[in-house]
Amino acid sequence: TGSYNGIFAPSELPMGPRLYVIEGATDAAAAIDLEALPVVGRPNSNSCVEETVTLVTKRHYREVVILANYDVAKKQPNGKVFFPGQDGAEKLARAMVLAGVNVKIVYPLKGSKDFREWKSKGATAEVLERVVNNAAWWTPKENAA
Repeated sequence: TGSYNGIFAPSELPMGPRLYVIEGATDAAAAIDLEALPVVGRPNSNSCVEETVTLVTKRHYREVVILANYDVAKKQPNGKVFFPGQDGAEKLARAMVLAGVNVKIVYPLKGSKDFREWKSKGATAEVLERVVNNAAWWTPKENAA
């Protein structure tokens, strides 16, 4: 059941110390279009965690920036509330840190839900770089599973 999508990446993934990981093929395309940023996309916020960690460690990226979506709260059948984009970013960040990779999670500005919308409102590579440089390194929250 479900999708068999994998990681969305350009045919020539630029090397460097930092890799940007984003949710969705269209958001990945929007980020790749900015400049030659090393960007990969995941089909959704909770998918391809192992594959992304493998890609990062095999290619020796030292830093990962997760460009997360701002999603509205959703309710699971058991009544628990969750935020898909934010919770999925935390899940990936935790896996990256366990693999020895430094991680930052950043969110779109200008009231945007996702990177594609933020870009349509004027986000540039320079703006993204400033946001990333001002973001704190991610650390696990206490008592998180």
